[in-house]
Amino acid sequence: MDIKKRLALMEMYDIQIKAKISPNEFYLLCAMHQCVSTPNLNIHTELRNLIDKGFVGENNTLTQKSLALIDEIEGYFNVKKIKAKKELMGDDPRKMMRQYIEMWPKGKLPTGAVARVTIENIEPHFMWFFKTYRYDWDTILKAAERYTNEKEREDWKYCKNSQYFIRKQSQDKTYVSELANYCEIIISGDTDNTEPRFTEKIFT
Repeated sequence: MDIKKRLALMEMYDIQIKAKISPNEFYLLCAMHQCVSTPNLNIHTELRNLIDKGFVGENNTLTQKSLALIDEIEGYFNVKKIKAKKELMGDDPRKMMRQYIEMWPKGKLPTGAVARVTIENIEPHFMWFFKTYRYDWDTILKAAERYTNEKEREDWKYCKNSQYFIRKQSQDKTYVSELANYCEIIISGDTDNTEPRFTEKIFT
């Protein structure tokens, strides 16, 4: 290992010590950020610690504190993503994600979950989605509109929030995507003939 990499590694450990996060906890944090599994790590203790320390928030989403830590450490290693965000998700993914998120109502769903998840928290899930499936934004937005129209007619009962609609981990640790299912409905040409009632409903 050359001197630059050795110094960068030491700097990484210094940052972790200052943040009061263990190597295993940071490993899990990075895995959650990159949407990959950790088969060699028992996540339960590490996840509980990350929640207690404020790195993981509601619905096991990464907080701004954790995202800032990851960005700081990655800066020392000049980390490059497997695929550039632009190549994977198009020229203006933030605009498209915003349109997607706004399909959901403001506030909380009847389940108690926040309906609209932040772009920062939802972006890793879309990164996973685009790596796994081959649907474009037009199909994705139509699928989300179809789903939210259906759930609004049902008074939002059993509605997944904007994050879990993209993907949710099942008991066997695999991910399932309701969004992908609805994309297939759109592609199949199955139309929803009922007019939507969505008018910026706000739950409290």
